[in-house]
Amino acid sequence: MRPSIAKLLVFLGIFGSASACTTDLPAPDNYASASASATATTGVPGDLEVDCGMPALGAVDANYSHTVSAQGGMAPYSFSATGLEPLTIDTLTGTITGVPDAEGTITGEVTVTDALGATASTTCTITVRPRLDAEIPDSKLMPCAVDGETLFDFVVPDTGDGSPITCATPGGEGNGKMPAGLSVNPDTCAVEGSITEDRYGTWVWIVEGQQNGVSVYVPYCATNDTQAPGAYDITVFHGGDLQTNKALVPARGTFQPGAPLSFGDPNASDPRFEIVDPANCGNPCFFGFAFFINASPFDGTTFSLNPRGLLQDMNMQNIGMFHHMSVDGPAVTAPFENRPWVLNVSLDYCLSNVDQATCMGADAVKANGNGNLEFAVVMFPQ
Repeated sequence: MRPSIAKLLVFLGIFGSASACTTDLPAPDNYASASASATATTGVPGDLEVDCGMPALGAVDANYSHTVSAQGGMAPYSFSATGLEPLTIDTLTGTITGVPDAEGTITGEVTVTDALGATASTTCTITVRPRLDAEIPDSKLMPCAVDGETLFDFVVPDTGDGSPITCATPGGEGNGKMPAGLSVNPDTCAVEGSITEDRYGTWVWIVEGQQNGVSVYVPYCATNDTQAPGAYDITVFHGGDLQTNKALVPARGTFQPGAPLSFGDPNASDPRFEIVDPANCGNPCFFGFAFFINASPFDGTTFSLNPRGLLQDMNMQNIGMFHHMSVDGPAVTAPFENRPWVLNVSLDYCLSNVDQATCMGADAVKANGNGNLEFAVVMFPQ
């Protein structure tokens, strides 16, 4: 027999009464009203605020990024700004980005608008420092970073935005040649390893430092000062100094952007190379040499080792050979106008008191000679 509708409603009412069991209290106190556990509160939004915080430093030509924050009001927010040119602000994220084009300060007003149309504003002041720069002092004997020095040592103080600089060795035209056995740490910009070359002389290559899209270029040097047993004595005079042997010191040259290139003055014997070995150069004496130059903004077809000839002592006895060096070129292209670049020269020598054939041609020079030199010219813009 089915219960009546009235009894059924009473039955359901018993099971629907406001009671429940909770386990976080001992019995009988763990029997509590379910209506109490169903209560909730609704928060009231705080006042809308926007904060520029401490803006990161900027630098001329460097990519800039800084994010302002907002709180209170009713999300989502939208952002706008005035006076930050050439920087802009992302309307959704509040991130200020762009590339400053002048040093000084950029002061602008940033406004946030919430979902209810409320607004709040604040002033943002961004300091823009000069473009990142690095310089090798003119007074430095070696026109390059030597062992124990890094690109960081030559960054001009208060240039760049202060963020980390990473280093790379770009290679290619004008960037010189790093000797075998060495590498440059990208984070410390320090040279690592040991030279495994057996040629005598100094190698020069360019290290590029990068900071937020801005590059600076610093020449690095590494020297092997040990010659092969019995090698010829090699002396090089350059830089206006005709008294000091600078065979292991790269030459320094300068250029004017937009003007033709030129290095070396044969009429002034600068630079002048002297290769001496009386045991293999007497009467008669024959000599030969071979050279290789890396690609650079110079016009390689103008490279010359003239004048050249036999070198004699005070008694007019043959003791070796000499040569000069010069090279010219057109005005550098835009990528090289405001940075140093390198010309590397590999030289091999041969002296003989037997016959000319002993030192005739590059293969004979390298097979029969006993002298070589790695030499470099570092060119700096004026």
